[in-house]
Amino acid sequence: MFNDRIQKMAAAHPAVKRYRGAARKGRQWLWALVRAVFIIGFSFVVLYPLLKMISQSFMEYRDLYDASVLWLPKHFTLENYTYVIQWMDYGPSFLNSLWSSALATALQLFSCATAGYAFARYRFPFHRVLFGGVIAMLIIPPQLTMMASYMHFYDFDVANILHLTTGKGINLLDSQWPIMLMSATGTGIRSGLFIYMFRQFFRSLPRETEEAAMVDGAGHFRIFFSIMLPGATTVLVTVALFSFVWQWNDVFFTNLYNRTFTNLTMQTQMIASNIVDTLDPVVAQLRRSTALLLTIAPLVLLFLVMQRFFVESVERSGVVG
Repeated sequence: MFNDRIQKMAAAHPAVKRYRGAARKGRQWLWALVRAVFIIGFSFVVLYPLLKMISQSFMEYRDLYDASVLWLPKHFTLENYTYVIQWMDYGPSFLNSLWSSALATALQLFSCATAGYAFARYRFPFHRVLFGGVIAMLIIPPQLTMMASYMHFYDFDVANILHLTTGKGINLLDSQWPIMLMSATGTGIRSGLFIYMFRQFFRSLPRETEEAAMVDGAGHFRIFFSIMLPGATTVLVTVALFSFVWQWNDVFFTNLYNRTFTNLTMQTQMIASNIVDTLDPVVAQLRRSTALLLTIAPLVLLFLVMQRFFVESVERSGVVG
């Protein structure tokens, strides 16, 4: 007991308090320094290729051969952007990418949200088997089903109605109908992941909310559209961002169903393989990089605008449940 009293008196001494306060602040500053070094280093590794591409896109070809030029060009020019914008027909290609990605995203949001809500809240025959099919969509690569999908839209029919009446189906290839139909029916790009995200989110919501709405006379559709969807803003924003980005960057399905469609991604692919007016590989690489920058620029702006909703939803949608 005597020793405890001496220790308490020593701890109450002003010099001891100052020492402990300084040690605590030192540990805090050290941890902040380690965390800052890690974050800055990781960010630099991720952003270095992008920053290098942005820097080189404003250079002339002679700057690329100049060993003294690293980040800031000696001969600033916009020739690369002028060339790429003209070659890609940037205005119409951008509008095509915008409307097709936005429409497919809206259809995918509706189909995946309704499917996720049904899997989370209702028990119907074979619901486990059907949800197993959703999980299979996450596992099976689209290359495995590309031939069947191609033939399905080449001779499109629903329940063989057209074959029974007219003897043949409808050829939906070389149009945006295949991608839009897949998005509307919950089988579009990464739809399995989106259905799973909605299911996990709706499972985390209390059932008392639905029960109270049913007591007040609300039906299933009104509960979903008036209560559940407004409360799912964060996961809706995340799914919308993911869907829009994947639709924007898609090359596989566009090449499979509609090779004549001119959007930014297809134009970037073409300029990457068919650079004209130059035989210099350095200049060719420079213009390919400029085309990539012009393609991803709208996506970067979109993420900057929706960053707050995106971060909040990632914390809530994928882990809960």
